Amino acid sequence: MYDYEIASLQRKKPAAANYLASIDHTLWVNGLIPGGVERRCGQRTSNAVENLNNMVTDLRELGIFELLDGIWHWEMGVQQARVELALTSAPGQILTPCYQTIINDDTRMARLLTVIRGPDDTGFVHNVEQKRFAVDLRVRTCCCKQFQLNLLPCSHALALILELGVNVLEYMLEKYTYACWSSTYR
Repeated sequence: MYDYEIASLQRKKPAAANYLASIDHTLWVNGLIPGGVERRCGQRTSNAVENLNNMVTDLRELGIFELLDGIWHWEMGVQQARVELALTSAPGQILTPCYQTIINDDTRMARLLTVIRGPDDTGFVHNVEQKRFAVDLRVRTCCCKQFQLNLLPCSHALALILELGVNVLEYMLEKYTYACWSSTYR
């Protein structure tokens, strides 16, 4: 599908197709990101606009005012669902549902990684391709940059956290907690 669309673009707009061919594909094509879609700026997509576009598919054919009204109603529905979810969580829930899912997914990935402990709360984490990632939990960094970018432990940091046997919550900001999130809606 990708090749077909690029060939079509090449026929219609060669300059645009040449530009797209000249830049890193992982910046704009989800299907070409090695290992699947990576979190970028807290999003599990390489393009937030693409994400919104998919959510309002049935509204795109409307006139501008109807489109804006449809987006507004859609967003109000999303907000109402968030309020209801925030005010009716499961007892003992510590993280928001979104961040709990991210941590669960990354923890599953972390269990597949190899950790070489360093001094204090540092270490090297190797993935299955033997690529090495330096992690320093004291300053909350990983050379993949996801820990610093999202202020949330990446899978490499989680691998070291699991190896050290410490609580992941020690390395997470309060803003990711259910208590903080639900207080927004009270």
